[in-house]
Amino acid sequence: MKKILLGTTAMMTAGLVATGAQAAEWEVGLSGYYTGMAVFADEDPTPNPDIEDVQFKQEGELAIDPSIMLDNGLKIGASFNLELTNNDGTKNGGNTFDETFLYVEGSFGRVELGENGSAPFQMHISAPYFVGSHGVDSPNFQHARRIGAARTSSYITISGDTAKLTYFSPNFSGFQLGVSYTPERLNGDVGGQATGSKGAAFGLIQSAVDHFEDTIEIGATYAGEFEGVSVGVSGGYATADVTDGSGAGLDDPEAWSAGLSLGAAGFTLAGGYYSSDDLIGFAAANTDNEEKAYSVGLQYETGPWRVGVAYFNAERDFSGVAGSVNAEFEVVELGVNKNLGSGVDVFAVVELYEDDANGSAAGQERETDAFGIGLDLAF
Repeated sequence: MKKILLGTTAMMTAGLVATGAQAAEWEVGLSGYYTGMAVFADEDPTPNPDIEDVQFKQEGELAIDPSIMLDNGLKIGASFNLELTNNDGTKNGGNTFDETFLYVEGSFGRVELGENGSAPFQMHISAPYFVGSHGVDSPNFQHARRIGAARTSSYITISGDTAKLTYFSPNFSGFQLGVSYTPERLNGDVGGQATGSKGAAFGLIQSAVDHFEDTIEIGATYAGEFEGVSVGVSGGYATADVTDGSGAGLDDPEAWSAGLSLGAAGFTLAGGYYSSDDLIGFAAANTDNEEKAYSVGLQYETGPWRVGVAYFNAERDFSGVAGSVNAEFEVVELGVNKNLGSGVDVFAVVELYEDDANGSAAGQERETDAFGIGLDLAF
């Protein structure tokens, strides 16, 4: 997104207090996106109450990024990301800051401190996003009312956006490493999921006194080109300690991720994979939980046009005192996007959802078909 540099007068008007010399050294980048759309959706079987056949949705974010280059070559900066809307179907969110962190960059790499996604989360490769604010893997928009407990993401989300320390190495011949440390992970917002709930898809222990601590997350990427084909590879691993307040017998969670991207002649084929063990524990007897998810997509871009098709699948197997659950969530997406110039895109998208939640107590299955058209602004 294009950066807009604010001058001294604009910064003073915004309330920043600094001397003339200090203000001249700082640059403040302002960027963001905003998507508005109309959605036509149908559920089968028809639930009671039914969803609205026609819905208007919107979603956006504004990023404020001050930075300064010191005489010793270090770049110091921060990022404040303001959520402009809440897309979970309620009026309880929006107008709140999401990721907020500071960073230091130099020849040694980059260090981040604050509320942001972990190293493997930021470095992960998944299916391409070819229409505004959509995608099958961790989308901003999702048009199905989900009933199951399967994930909506192939990204590692153990620590979410909880405050952490993250280090990214310099790029060595296309290779880069990253590591994050989160001292204590409490219930709260988690990046990379499409719902507003704090439920099983987010990989959290649900008891008010239970949480993760000493979470370690490691990511790695490679980017290169071979005979005209661009190649991207990513991998991630995460683990955490379950605190003493948790139910007896709970194991420490682990998660893995991987991604691959190939591009040539306007085509991009990419996908991501996720697997985890022991991320959920509602009680001492609820100790068996496994999750898997993957996404794959093909995108073609020529001139102002971008078209694509993508698929996402997630499964969760869980057993405990409440019975056993085998949940599966699938998404097929087809979309077309046209750039009208200067960060203005118009798009159309078809989303086909299938959500199964078959447990020992009862089984459920729902299919949702949705068609949407909208305008996407990036600035």
